[in-house]
Amino acid sequence: MFGLPGNPVSAFVTFLQFVRPTILKMMGSTNLDLPQLPAKLTVDLTNDSDRAHYIRGRLEHGKFTPVGRQESHALFGLSQSNALLRLDLGHSLKADEIVDVQIWDW
Repeated sequence: MFGLPGNPVSAFVTFLQFVRPTILKMMGSTNLDLPQLPAKLTVDLTNDSDRAHYIRGRLEHGKFTPVGRQESHALFGLSQSNALLRLDLGHSLKADEIVDVQIWDW
């Protein structure tokens, strides 16, 4: 049994980061991580909060662009996304930096 947050985006991200790999491991898989690709960031990003953030966005033609509001209840950004970028607490990234993004594998 798994417990997920109540906000839909938080539930989706938590599922991808924790539940999905646990289920895969229980099934005997050794490849537990979402596929990752390098991408050029199109905007500056800063995380001034007290925890890591998973930025939802679009990966197209080697470029990652955040989509929609990056709030845990905001479904539009998630519906338009095909990738996640982990931004650790206290970190900043500049536009044109190369970052590793996780992509959906379905």
